[in-house]
Amino acid sequence: MKDGIIEHRLLSGDMIYERALAEELGVSRTPVRGAIQALQEDGWLMVVPRRGAMVRALKRVDIEEIIQLRKIFGCSAIRLGGNRVTAQDLAYMNALILRQEEAAQERDSMNFMAADTALHIAFVRLSGNRRLVALAGNHLDHFRRMGTQRLMDEKQFGRAIEEHKAIVTALADGDTARAEREFLMLLDHTREALLAYL
Repeated sequence: MKDGIIEHRLLSGDMIYERALAEELGVSRTPVRGAIQALQEDGWLMVVPRRGAMVRALKRVDIEEIIQLRKIFGCSAIRLGGNRVTAQDLAYMNALILRQEEAAQERDSMNFMAADTALHIAFVRLSGNRRLVALAGNHLDHFRRMGTQRLMDEKQFGRAIEEHKAIVTALADGDTARAEREFLMLLDHTREALLAYL
């Protein structure tokens, strides 16, 4: 269900019916009910009494909160581990940017955002803090949903690629302060595009 929301196969306002989903999956209603409850707690669904679960629409407050958290996770990670970035880290990040460039040429939003998510996880992993990486996981799924909407509407593939290159270049230069500034600019531009989309 979460993948369906992220990939826009399930859209804001779409209803999910516990019984129908259980029958479709060939399982009892108990695990489906548990999954719906978990997704409601994480902000993906809203339960409508006597009807079912509805995919929550992104609102301004969601965008603001998610961007704030993304700034906290990303900037903390860059500060904690940006000066320990290895040649292997940089090669991996550059490979992900190349994957984004290829996806951009094909106008493939889903593949672009999969690479984007992997790149942002790589930024968080720089911290060396396993708990920070775990906390960032679900949050990055929300960010992926928002980013896909941004790209589908704004077609800003090129801008995102250049912003990612600027962050990785700053890390390669050992300039963590510049990497953090570039990271904050990326998120500010994302916020502006998402609010315009709303």
